[in-house]
Amino acid sequence: MDVITPRKTRNSRWDRKAVAADGAKPTVAHLTERDIEIFKCLARHQYLPADYIHAFVRADYKSLIHRLNLLSRKSNLYINRPHQQREHAEANYRKLFMSLITAARRSCAIATSASPRKKTIGTSRTS
Repeated sequence: MDVITPRKTRNSRWDRKAVAADGAKPTVAHLTERDIEIFKCLARHQYLPADYIHAFVRADYKSLIHRLNLLSRKSNLYINRPHQQREHAEANYRKLFMSLITAARRSCAIATSASPRKKTIGTSRTS
């Protein structure tokens, strides 16, 4: 007897459905330092393809792609995939471009303001 197992359906790269494992709750991303670095790169350059982000962040490419996927899905929504790139005839065979959403800009601003600043040592003048 052969047992037929149901096929798992993959999430489309173009929709924003949440990443969830077999009917479980959607995965929520807890922001890491690497995520903040990604946000800083996207804040400086408005649109970046995934391989450029990889060059700036210096992380494992496959894990970075999975992380970008998680950050662009529902329950997270920090990164946007601009709709204009889908209009190209070979859109499914090209690297995805990313841009920031305002929630990520706020998170990036909070992270940079919370980081300790270096104090400069200078001579003080007394009159």
